[in-house]
Amino acid sequence: MVDLPADLTDFAFDAKFKKGMVAKVEGFVFADGTTRDKYIVVLNRDASASQAIFFLTTSKTEFYKTNTIAQTNAVVVPPGKVSFFPLETVVNCREAHSMKRVDMKKKFGDHQLTFKGHLPDDVLLQIEAVVSKSILIPPAITKMILDDPGS
Repeated sequence: MVDLPADLTDFAFDAKFKKGMVAKVEGFVFADGTTRDKYIVVLNRDASASQAIFFLTTSKTEFYKTNTIAQTNAVVVPPGKVSFFPLETVVNCREAHSMKRVDMKKKFGDHQLTFKGHLPDDVLLQIEAVVSKSILIPPAITKMILDDPGS
């Protein structure tokens, strides 16, 4: 990988960082302190916000197939619908995560975050529909995700 000057890294990050963008985060740190590489879906309707809001994804879908509550708070991306998800993949809409935008930008500059592509509009609309009905996502976060939080 080529290291770019900070201003070019910032420009590249800003050009790609938008709602529906999928990124791979190396060494994502979970609440229990464990780390694992994870794919995330950026949710911010305002791409310049200081906090990046996102959902995690998983290709381990068995739990979602057998748990009705989990099914209502998830969106399934069929295998191959997008090139970066060759397997059936679930967007877990039960818990919105956040990271300071500057920290995410630093991960991008350090090659610990790579943008993979954008979700199709129909998948993004499904995610928004789940968020709009969710009792698990705090209202303040919902407002950061939805264009019209009242819908």
